[in-house]
Amino acid sequence: RADRERARVSAQARDIWAAGLPVEGSPVRDYLALRGLTPEVMPRLPACLRFAPALPYMEQIDGRWSELHRGPAMLAGVVRGDGSLTSVHRTWIDLSAPGGKAVIRHGEAVLAAKKTLGSVKGAAIRLVSPRGFDVLVMAEGIETTLSAAVARALPGAAFWAGVSLGNLAGVMRRVEGTRWSGQPDLSDERAFVPPRGLRELVLIEDGDSDPRMTRAKLESCARRATAADPGLSARIVPCPPGKDLNDVLRGM
Repeated sequence: RADRERARVSAQARDIWAAGLPVEGSPVRDYLALRGLTPEVMPRLPACLRFAPALPYMEQIDGRWSELHRGPAMLAGVVRGDGSLTSVHRTWIDLSAPGGKAVIRHGEAVLAAKKTLGSVKGAAIRLVSPRGFDVLVMAEGIETTLSAAVARALPGAAFWAGVSLGNLAGVMRRVEGTRWSGQPDLSDERAFVPPRGLRELVLIEDGDSDPRMTRAKLESCARRATAADPGLSARIVPCPPGKDLNDVLRGM
């Protein structure tokens, strides 16, 4: 039953992705401009982004799926190392709202405007992947990762979004006395590891989430990567407290 459900969800994710439209000239371009990612700093949008004009926002309520919102959304393909699409990331947008994200409510609660459908474990959103790159820069979210890319501090580097800190960290070993050990459980064979042969992995540390948890999960990612490829150097670059890199780009 679990295998059938995974197959159903994966097929649904592929269908949403296949129905996506080009992002150039779409509200996605305007949304990213609101986030400081204007055509001047990012003339070409990544091929892994698409646009859905009227995507339903579904939430399970009292055991039944209910449509709480329908509107335009930015789609991003989440792929594994073999290039297979395992999930679709969706950001519902509203250009009249602060920051351009749709405000979706259920009762008194405001729900996240971002969702993934399908499995993200071990996968990433490959926003920028130059041919022959040997430096990989990763952050959690799409906007944060693109903010690093447009800074052009590392020419020729690749820029991938890890979707979530949990995906980047993989399973961590339990260490008595600490909630987040920062030590990867290397038996987790489905955890994310970067492609072999890189020279450097750079991880962007957001400053707007729990600092101990964020640092530990990125340390787990870095240690897992260097354990898999001892020739790789990994480092963590922090953002100012209370900000992520997109906040820095927009001067917030």
